[in-house]
Amino acid sequence: MHSLRTMDSNVAGTDAPDERLDEILRHTAAGVVMVNREGRIQYANAAALGGRQAEEVIGQLAADPTWKLTDEHGRALSYDELPVPTALRERREVSGFLMGIPMPVGMRWMLVTVVPLFHGDGELRGAVATLDDVTERRALAAQLAQAQKMEGIGQLAGGMAHDFNNLLTGILGTAQLALAGVPTDSPLADDLRQISAAAQRGAALTRQVLTFARKQVIQPRVIDVALLTDGTVALLRRMIGEHIVLRHANGPKVGSVKIDPGELEQVIVNMAINARDAMPDGGELWITSENRRVDAALADAHPGAGSREFVALTIRDSGHGMSPEVLSRAFEPFYTTKSVGSGTGLGLSICYGIVRHAHGFITVDSTVGQGTTFVVYLPRVLGVGVDVAVENDTAPLGQGTGAILLVEDEVAVRTVVERILRKHGYLVLAAGSGYEALAVHERTPQSISLLITDVIMPGMRGPELARTLVTRQPGLPVLFTTGYADLSAGQESDFDPERNLLVKPFTPEHLVRRVQQLLVPQAAE
Repeated sequence: MHSLRTMDSNVAGTDAPDERLDEILRHTAAGVVMVNREGRIQYANAAALGGRQAEEVIGQLAADPTWKLTDEHGRALSYDELPVPTALRERREVSGFLMGIPMPVGMRWMLVTVVPLFHGDGELRGAVATLDDVTERRALAAQLAQAQKMEGIGQLAGGMAHDFNNLLTGILGTAQLALAGVPTDSPLADDLRQISAAAQRGAALTRQVLTFARKQVIQPRVIDVALLTDGTVALLRRMIGEHIVLRHANGPKVGSVKIDPGELEQVIVNMAINARDAMPDGGELWITSENRRVDAALADAHPGAGSREFVALTIRDSGHGMSPEVLSRAFEPFYTTKSVGSGTGLGLSICYGIVRHAHGFITVDSTVGQGTTFVVYLPRVLGVGVDVAVENDTAPLGQGTGAILLVEDEVAVRTVVERILRKHGYLVLAAGSGYEALAVHERTPQSISLLITDVIMPGMRGPELARTLVTRQPGLPVLFTTGYADLSAGQESDFDPERNLLVKPFTPEHLVRRVQQLLVPQAAE
């Protein structure tokens, strides 16, 4: 380290600092540079050298004119615009100047403050500059801004999904009610089937938007992995571009797993997008699924794995691969190798959380220049049947009995749901708000068999209404409906999402089956 005692005559107007000051400056995290009145470096501590040797910089201008220095907006800076020459020329302090400085360790962003130094007679003798390295802080701020932007998109998507899902519920319900009243070979029946199919596609589109925004309702259920990957791959073919060859195959009799289908779709999409970004010039992407039994060593290496029998979902690419350092941090939140604004560093960490929550695990293998392979292991569900989602039930619907209190603030949804339930034999008492529902309940002489209520409504929300009515009528079954993605309000009521939540848009069949599912135990008693 070049000692402070080596100041030339232009700077050495006072006694040289002692050894203690030398020691302090050597171990100071901020860079400290002292220049003479011509702007040439007389002293620089280790932090300011940034990997250079002192001999390389002593006597040089504070900023080499050949360096490509930039301001915080990326604009190239001339030498006269820099803080040191500005402070010397204008004989004033320059503070808070953010600039990018190329160093042997890479581009570093420095917050620079320069204070001019004067002799006793007021003659300028040089300046001292401090450099605060804010590279990591800027990166974290950029990641936070990106995450906040995604959160804002998610909030917007959630609000739009609510309105859209209410519309789709009305369309689906009305179309299928009308379809039941016309001959199957009628041209009108074909039109109604087309309307219903279009509404179903709209519902799928809404789920995909919420998946990307990480705002989808979480409903774990037993799903067919092969069928889900088939549908997701069809979506991916439109997303990854024609420069990438997408290959997909399912093994024989691929088992089922219990997970939210939207979350598993998100895992596949996130990994496929990462693979696409690793192949900017094109390549191949393989997505395969198969049953796999893991050995004891692999199971022991992943505590919490719920089984030894798994469905293994493999996502493999021929991209540029990952170095060991990057590979070791692949699932670390906010860690990303993408440029600022291109990623939050959250994608793989979210995938990891989703899979772990489903009692599975992920392995990754990568070699620079040879691509990357992710394998998602999810516990295989044996003896399928008891946990299969209610919408896959093929048993006849039949007629029901009992009084249902229906609470829905959207008129179109309330009307179609009331029609569906009445058609299947139920007495329906409809209300447009929580307070109206309480009044209806008070003047109803008979007991209510079931409460169906929207989660989020003006005034009194569904969970609050449910708590009040269950207090009045202990044991009252409750079915919540929602078109929102955010169920934080609904979760206050301690209900089982698999039995007590119906997400819009839903079909008449799905609604009736869920109602029957809740009322059968009551009838059995």
